Amino acid sequence: MEPSPSHTANVFKGPAAAGSVRQTPRFANSSSSIDYISGFSTFDAPFVSSKVGISWISVKKACQNVNDQIPAGTKFSAVVQNTKTAWNTDILSKITTTTTDASNLNLLHPSLYFINI
Repeated sequence: MEPSPSHTANVFKGPAAAGSVRQTPRFANSSSSIDYISGFSTFDAPFVSSKVGISWISVKKACQNVNDQIPAGTKFSAVVQNTKTAWNTDILSKITTTTTDASNLNLLHPSLYFINI
């Protein structure tokens, strides 16, 4: 994904059009004066896929992160499975417990998530 007007996945910035919502940057250390514009769309398709890239460096880096982490053509089910595998391998496998109580296990995993974000 490149930040260009011809791409279906894009960064929208500029003057607000009728029906759009102006969102100014709200970062503690932001020095940017660019306004980001969001809008609402309707689609005939029953499902709409969206990918979001995040970077504190630049829009171009955010687009690169999307391409690197979720290449074009990657199915949502593959993203879900890859995420589960990464969490089980990199995070959840580092903690062991002898409990089989489902309530306690259901508390453990979100707790591990929140200490890792």
